[in-house]
Amino acid sequence: MASSASDLSSTPAASSTDGAEPIHVITLLQLKNGWMYGLTDYWVEGDSLNYVTNYGGQNSVPLDQIDLATTIPLNSERKVEFSLHTKGQSPAQ
Repeated sequence: MASSASDLSSTPAASSTDGAEPIHVITLLQLKNGWMYGLTDYWVEGDSLNYVTNYGGQNSVPLDQIDLATTIPLNSERKVEFSLHTKGQSPAQ
């Protein structure tokens, strides 16, 4: 399911002291075919990006199908870093 960037605004992750669950950062992924996803986790395996969507779905997409020219600025505007990393690495590494 595709979503617009305005549907996926979020605040950076923070821990809570009142017992509520922490807020998770949503990373936007724009594909060359026009589809956009909100991701809660993503990592590179081989030539694919594996990801978990904000609605719990899991999938993968070939790296050459990602619209990096749109994905990077969309996230940067929201102060969310997008980086291609392997599983177990944080996006900032």
